[in-house]
Amino acid sequence: MSFKSFKTDPIKHFPRTDKVKDPLPEQYPALIAAKEFLENESLSVLINRMPTASGKTLTSLAEAIAWHKAGGAAVLIAPTKDLQMNFKKDAPPGTINTVMGAVEFACAKDPTVTCGSRKAKSSCDSRPLSESALDSMESNCPYQAQRLKAATEARMKPICFTPHSYIAYKKHPALGKYLPNGDGLMIIDEAHLLPAMLRSFISLSIDSNLIDIALNFSKGEFMSEFFKKHEATNEEGLPITLVRKQDEEKTIYLGALAEGLTSLANHIKSNISNPQSHIRLFPRKDFVTKEDCLGLAEAIDELSKKISSMLNQLHESFWIAESKRNSFNGDESITEPSDDYVLTLTPTAIPKSFLNDFFSGFSKIILMSGTIFPTHLKMLGLIDDGESALDHVSIFEMQSRISVERRKIIIDSVNGHAINRSNLEESFTAFAYWAQRIANRVPGEKGMIHVSSNSQARLLTKKLRAVSGTNRGQELIIFNQADFKSWKEVFEAFKAAKPQKHQNIFLVAARRYEGIDLADDLARIVLFAKTPFVNKADTMVQCLEHLYPGYYDTETLTSLIQGCNRGTRKPTDWSLIAIFDTTVRSVLSRHGSSLPEFIQEAFEESDSTDWIESWRSPTY
Repeated sequence: MSFKSFKTDPIKHFPRTDKVKDPLPEQYPALIAAKEFLENESLSVLINRMPTASGKTLTSLAEAIAWHKAGGAAVLIAPTKDLQMNFKKDAPPGTINTVMGAVEFACAKDPTVTCGSRKAKSSCDSRPLSESALDSMESNCPYQAQRLKAATEARMKPICFTPHSYIAYKKHPALGKYLPNGDGLMIIDEAHLLPAMLRSFISLSIDSNLIDIALNFSKGEFMSEFFKKHEATNEEGLPITLVRKQDEEKTIYLGALAEGLTSLANHIKSNISNPQSHIRLFPRKDFVTKEDCLGLAEAIDELSKKISSMLNQLHESFWIAESKRNSFNGDESITEPSDDYVLTLTPTAIPKSFLNDFFSGFSKIILMSGTIFPTHLKMLGLIDDGESALDHVSIFEMQSRISVERRKIIIDSVNGHAINRSNLEESFTAFAYWAQRIANRVPGEKGMIHVSSNSQARLLTKKLRAVSGTNRGQELIIFNQADFKSWKEVFEAFKAAKPQKHQNIFLVAARRYEGIDLADDLARIVLFAKTPFVNKADTMVQCLEHLYPGYYDTETLTSLIQGCNRGTRKPTDWSLIAIFDTTVRSVLSRHGSSLPEFIQEAFEESDSTDWIESWRSPTY
């Protein structure tokens, strides 16, 4: 098979600025590997395994700009808004366009609200884009203006999207045609996040109360027990409910639900002048303004469209249909006694039609991530299980700019415990004393402690506070989300806190393995109290492990590596990184050899009881 290629020069088009004059020595091999890939007609996928502090953003920009200069068109996909802003910040002025969500812009008519607010939408004459705006490719709305600008310059400059903004752009009948059509290069940052993000876009969750109301507006019959959760076993013995192909009953049910939701949305819109009239339908919701009604109607209408699209994809993949009880206060240990439930319809394998549409128009795809595995490529439909699956794939690994001593990951095989549910209480007590010893060795510093759930975070916080200052040790000041209103609040408070020499400050975080930058002295200590296993009891995890053998371990390793990287963000940083839960050894024994060399070299298993007392920081 032949893939579109161009003669490119990423080194020549490296985005040089006043701060960055030339590529780093370590970046040259990555840029050369990209050049070889982009010019090779037999390759369509490049896995670029670049570690933290390796300059992924600038390398990606160089590749995208070079492809454009050679005659192609490039798109950059940043999984989060923060990563998208990194591209915008690091790119020289005028070299790329970024298409951001409506909530990032103040409304031109009312600057007190964003373009994505209900109030702005209800009075905005730019949503949807008018014929005149599309003719002139200009708009007074800042949100629409950036979308139109990206379209007019699509053949001149790369466009940076989040997955959500890209999908919305591509689906737009007028704007989508400006995206690449066969000569495209797509570069995906932190690509290991993409499968889960794409799956979430085509998933559906809907409250049972809304289901009842919608079906009353539908001509179809309400099959009240149809989606009630039940235990069933398929051919492979998995206790799940799966839809393998289009099922007549399910199609009838979902069709009736979509029809009812559309009718309900129209009913709300037709009575928009009397918001209070909707209290009969939604007794738990406050209706004060027309904007409230319009926002609800639009949300219900979008839900209807999403269900309708599912009808066309049911036969393309497995789907999990399950009803989950509404939880009380978000606490996984408390369930409110109620007949209410939330219907969740989620795909396991992402439908091929969706993936084909996502990647259509692109002949070259570069996946940027230090923790991407073949499992991720299979989920994205980029490789199959055949012997020649990787023939069109190139893999590049870069060495880390951060010395091993500054990012060493110690597995404490002597003092640690093999933690499970039955010994969690005693293991966390032992961990607390272990953490106290580490704090004594690295006094006056801050650190992060990883756990797997909010309940574990609460238990460990209690244990750590109980041992704080014992035996003349360091005072341990613990930040836990349970003591604050939100994650953002606790995170900002932790960053602002300043320990004294006799204190150590720890942030105990549940499953916060990615998206956190604790550079400099914000996390000189990074500890894992519990190996970040994914939940084997979760229906989705069971299905994904069945469809993609090894999914369980690769997701665990991804979380582990990403979590270890929170404190050591650049060559001058250092962290004491240690794992207390020795069950991590089983995962590493199975898949550790598939990790990049720069990750493998960082692991060290300690067989000494007093390694903590003999540990020295790289700066000593």
